[in-house]
Amino acid sequence: IRSTRKRVIKWMRKMWNLKVIGPTLPSMYLDKRLEDDIDYGLNLFEANHNEYRNWLNDKPEKSVVYVSFGSIAQLGQEEMEEVAWGLNDSDVNFLWVVRATEEDKLPKDFVDVIKTGKGLVVPWCGQLDVLAHKSVGCFVTHCGFNSTLETICLGVPINKSPHVLIFPFPAQGHINPLIQFGKRLLAKGVKTTLITTIYIFNTNLPHNTTSIEIKAISDGFDEGGYASSDSPESYLKTFKETGSKSLSNLIKKLQSEGNNIDAIIYDSIIIWAIDVAKEFGIHGGSFFTQACGVNSIYYHVHKGLISLPLGTPISVPGLPQLESWETPSFVHNCGPYPAWAEVVFNQFNNIDQARWVFTNTFYQLEEEVCFALSFSLICMPQWTDQITNAKCLEEIWGVGVRTKADETGKVRRENLVSCIREIMEDESGVVAQKNAAKWRELAKAAVDEGGSSDKDIDEFVSELIKG
Repeated sequence: IRSTRKRVIKWMRKMWNLKVIGPTLPSMYLDKRLEDDIDYGLNLFEANHNEYRNWLNDKPEKSVVYVSFGSIAQLGQEEMEEVAWGLNDSDVNFLWVVRATEEDKLPKDFVDVIKTGKGLVVPWCGQLDVLAHKSVGCFVTHCGFNSTLETICLGVPINKSPHVLIFPFPAQGHINPLIQFGKRLLAKGVKTTLITTIYIFNTNLPHNTTSIEIKAISDGFDEGGYASSDSPESYLKTFKETGSKSLSNLIKKLQSEGNNIDAIIYDSIIIWAIDVAKEFGIHGGSFFTQACGVNSIYYHVHKGLISLPLGTPISVPGLPQLESWETPSFVHNCGPYPAWAEVVFNQFNNIDQARWVFTNTFYQLEEEVCFALSFSLICMPQWTDQITNAKCLEEIWGVGVRTKADETGKVRRENLVSCIREIMEDESGVVAQKNAAKWRELAKAAVDEGGSSDKDIDEFVSELIKG
């Protein structure tokens, strides 16, 4: 397994000027070299931090199951009920994040469970804050790669100051990793400006929690963002048309004010950003927020090396053999989300025009095939790369267990109870905890001075200075 994972990095390095710079988490959870850097960045929703912190403070160490399915995924009514009663039947303390738009799916009499104090349901929380709390012993997750990386770390003087624009896709799991990368660049003496949408700028971004300068452009949905669009197709089309013009105007404005721009580091799915950069003679860098193995699958599909629809199991360098249903949802069932499937496959269309390619991981993770978690995971994937991440978490990284859906595609309460007990009570949970301590140190070492990710960031800064 180790040799195949090494091939992923080597394969990507042969094709692109790859920089492996993760994990992109606040320094205080890792190497502690950036003083007081504890804030991750964007929270899409309001959170009552005192409520859940006080509740966690009253619970014994490693006794709480934390449950969150991210900022986008939606569970059906039946699935919500199964999770609710599964948590109740598991007889453990639980903290469950249920967004306000999902609350009406909770069973009506589930409020009686909450009143006992055994569980707490909140509309949002600071995930790193929760994961770092001593009372949390297990994470039931949708297996988004950045949520997974968040768990990893909880379990050169220069005369010229380069200027970099960082441009994430306007979604929390994309914005926060680039904010953290920006903080690392700032610490190296690189002026860093975050580009986000007007809607995100006005409603969600904590302007006072980072020294990164923030500028806003229009995505065509200034009042309501992505949620106010008619469809993914509508949003993506308008974002490209309006966003490219707005980004171009912003660059002109910055340059007219005497700001030299040396590079634009853009989210890999915003492929039109490199075209804007080229108009101004600015170097571009593509930033992948997903795992290298998942990107490898998308690339093989893009190049026609994996044919769709899938039939037999597939083999991709760096990953074990994958059954059809274990591939990202856009690969085995792109029907419900054709616009997003097109985006993830086409992110390689003009990547050869990017001077750099960045990936939010670290060498030990991709080569040693393990996560440095402070506790174990229960994987309940919903869509995109989450399904493949879940397989890796259980079978390769050995730090979690996957829930099993029935013939209707639903995870039943009995299975969730079984998974929780396996992690919280059985020997497999103990083994995962031991693995966690070992790999946690590797994650910290990667971003510490002289670590693999730190070296790649230094190399990038050096290339900026040379021009």
